[in-house]
Amino acid sequence: MLVRKCEPSIKRPDFDLHKLPVWVHLSHIPLELCYVARAIGVPLYMDIITAGQSRLVYAKVCVEIDANQIIPRTIDIILKDSSTRILWVEVPWIPQRCSKFSIFGHVDKACPKNLKEINKG
Repeated sequence: MLVRKCEPSIKRPDFDLHKLPVWVHLSHIPLELCYVARAIGVPLYMDIITAGQSRLVYAKVCVEIDANQIIPRTIDIILKDSSTRILWVEVPWIPQRCSKFSIFGHVDKACPKNLKEINKG
């Protein structure tokens, strides 16, 4: 959620809504391999439990994603011993996105472009 002071002359936000950080859970991940978050987006942070390698069920990582990006449900990785492992990706929450403008903040149905077209007709 983005919050700012309400003013009579409020304008469209002047920050980029094409990319936003989201938290993802990577299940069955060897904790020393948290770099695999790059397969989803730009890794920004990991929670303290993941960083301390004390959670065994999943790694919690914050990654920056593009609004037009589809987050994979799984990631295939190759381990040092040449074996492969499938990591499950869970995204507990993702902001609304508009496919017309490829931005976060509203859905296609509430897109200002659609509303202008409806009001014309």
